[in-house]
Amino acid sequence: MARQMATTNTGLPVNVTDGGHRFMVGGDACHASLAWTDLDGDGCIDLVAIATESGNYEDTDHELVAVHVPTGNVGWRALPGEVSKRVAFVDGVIVASTRSAERLVGLEPRTGAKLWDVELSDRLEEDNFDDDDCARSIQPLGGNYAALQCKDDTYHLLDARTGQMVKSGEGKWKALGGGVPGVVGLEFEDDRLEIWDIPRLTKLTELKDSSSARIVPGPGYFALLRHGAISKNGAYGHEARIFDNATLKELGRATLVHGGGPAKRSGDDDDDDGGSINLGSGEFDVIGGCILPGNRLIFGSRYHDEAYVVDLASGKTCKTRTFPPPKPGFKFRSLAYVAPALVSVWEKDKGTSKLIAVGHDPNTLNPVWTAEDLGGRSVDKALHVTDTAVLIPRNPGSDQNEYHAQLNPCAIRHLDPSTGAVITEYPVEDVECVELHGHFLCGAPTYFSGGLPIVHDTYNRTRVL
Repeated sequence: MARQMATTNTGLPVNVTDGGHRFMVGGDACHASLAWTDLDGDGCIDLVAIATESGNYEDTDHELVAVHVPTGNVGWRALPGEVSKRVAFVDGVIVASTRSAERLVGLEPRTGAKLWDVELSDRLEEDNFDDDDCARSIQPLGGNYAALQCKDDTYHLLDARTGQMVKSGEGKWKALGGGVPGVVGLEFEDDRLEIWDIPRLTKLTELKDSSSARIVPGPGYFALLRHGAISKNGAYGHEARIFDNATLKELGRATLVHGGGPAKRSGDDDDDDGGSINLGSGEFDVIGGCILPGNRLIFGSRYHDEAYVVDLASGKTCKTRTFPPPKPGFKFRSLAYVAPALVSVWEKDKGTSKLIAVGHDPNTLNPVWTAEDLGGRSVDKALHVTDTAVLIPRNPGSDQNEYHAQLNPCAIRHLDPSTGAVITEYPVEDVECVELHGHFLCGAPTYFSGGLPIVHDTYNRTRVL
């Protein structure tokens, strides 16, 4: 077997494979320099990474390598001294930046053979989606498309199958929250915001202002929540537009107003008018809400104390009800539906950060379980889910994010969605820098010089890399 166990200087066991002892990682909260996919069809996630001997950011010692995770064998090597800092898997194609991020190359994932090679209008911008830490520089959007941002403030939509730019212009990609893959925004200098379904290359709507918007999923349809000008006279308010998933037809609109419970939120100004429902700014890959049976919309933002529940009725003004925290002094962070429970996560507002997860009956919204001893330091992504698992960071070292065997044995804790019981936990080097690919939890370090990733199989509850 072409891999051997080693230990970092902080006590975390890692696997050194034939791919090398150090890979570039990329962003603080995403694997912008790692591409994850099953290369050989054996059912296990594999890795395409940028190997580096020196750990320098220069391209001269970079090489793209494909690693078979179960064995550690290298399947192929490509682009020595040429591959730059960013790589992604987009609908059957490995897309990598080259020549100091001035070009993009598409590779066949099983062999590493070059499929296409294109020049960019300017260097690739590493902070795609306007400084969103969870967004990749080459961000898959569903179908065969990926979003790119260049340093000359141009946006591009890449067809990974052909290497063609199918849409380009001056503007910026805007994240609209998670839950509906491929629905994103394009923001322009005149403050217009276009909402696009990228896999179908369909513009859903255009907003005259981009002050705040986010998408939440539902059973067969989704909602566009926004705060901005909603009337002909330009008055600001809060609106939910409902779209059919299959046809993209708009089904109706409802105006939202605050209908009860305390109006003050953490960090609100003293001149709050009492009717405000501040949706917060969109956060890429963060689930801000969902639509439940009975046309009930539940949503929130990580910048609030409470979440909100509202019964939607087309063409009506609908009053929200507060969805309170499980304990005083906790603020809303995230939520998602993982059968059979609606799971919400709340963070302690003051002092050492702690997280509480609550499983709710989706019909009554009553709590059915509570899980504590989570968190430990404020993190951007407080909840990850698969179809069978609730995954929440546990980071007991209050002054650091990175793993340390004695001071901070950080891990992602796996909870049973039916009971909230702890099933197991998965040690990772940094609880901020993890991604889910199917049921595989992939973790990576965030040091400048790179490091070695870790992979856990959440179905079998085993570590595979």
